[in-house]
Amino acid sequence: MKVMSMRTLPKPYLTIGNRLFMDVEASGLHPDLSYPIQIALVDDALNVRHDFLIRPMAHWRHWSDEAESIHGISRQRLEAEGIPAEEAVQRLMALGKRTVFLDDGENKDRQWITKLFADCGGLQKPFEFRHFKSGRAGGDTLGVQLEEGESDRLVSKVFKHPHSAVNDAMQLAARWRIREDAEFRAEVKAAANRIAAEEQEPEVPTFST
Repeated sequence: MKVMSMRTLPKPYLTIGNRLFMDVEASGLHPDLSYPIQIALVDDALNVRHDFLIRPMAHWRHWSDEAESIHGISRQRLEAEGIPAEEAVQRLMALGKRTVFLDDGENKDRQWITKLFADCGGLQKPFEFRHFKSGRAGGDTLGVQLEEGESDRLVSKVFKHPHSAVNDAMQLAARWRIREDAEFRAEVKAAANRIAAEEQEPEVPTFST
């Protein structure tokens, strides 16, 4: 089956607003001991703004082999390729006053970023976290109303990538862009229907723009 890549879509897209989309990989899911090991940020034009590994601090000792089997990042790779946690904080501080969107189900991403800042001197992050679906409140987006889950179905049909922070952040940005950009929405829907035809599945339902 041919699967379209986000990076093969016609570009460049123009940014629509001052927002970024974040995903975080961590050492595990322990509520107190887990810590961030990879952070990725993608803007609303589908450009990767940050994608880096974090070398664990001396007191960050927790590790889940199960989590490693999912994200595929070893402790050895973190030691070899990761940046110091303090540098990670400085990169995030440089974002300034931005709106950073997380997936609705990713409260732990917020928890890991909070831990990162707390363990690196307690600096206050300058950006505001919002969850993806709540981002439509208060006129924040241009927005069209889609059937519940429609953007998720389109992205999952067209953009199938290995699990990683940057790929998940890119998918989150694409879900948002589908709601806001009629041209992008049409391109993704056409790709989804081509894939469905190859798989002999029903077409993705149309929706108003």
